Amino acid sequence: FFFFSFSFFFFFFFFFFFFFFLYFFFFFFLFFFFFFCFFPFSFFFSFFFFFFYFFFSFSFFFSFSLFLFSFFFF
Repeated sequence: FFFFSFSFFFFFFFFFFFFFFLYFFFFFFLFFFFFFCFFPFSFFFSFFFFFFYFFFSFSFFFSFSLFLFSFFFF
C-alpha cells in the first residue's frame, strides 16, 4: 500500500510538472510577442509581468504538489 501511494504520487508529480512546462513555454512565447510589440515603452512592465507569472505559477504548483504529497502519505 505504501509503495502504491508512492508511485501514484510520482505519477501526479510528473503529470503536473509536464503541464507546468507546457504552460510556461506557452507564456514564454506570449512574453516574447509582447516584448517585440511593445518594446519602446513597456519593457519594464513586461519583465515585471514575466517575473510575477513565474513566481505565482511556481508557488501554485509547488503548493499543489505538497498538497498531493501530504494527501498520499498522510
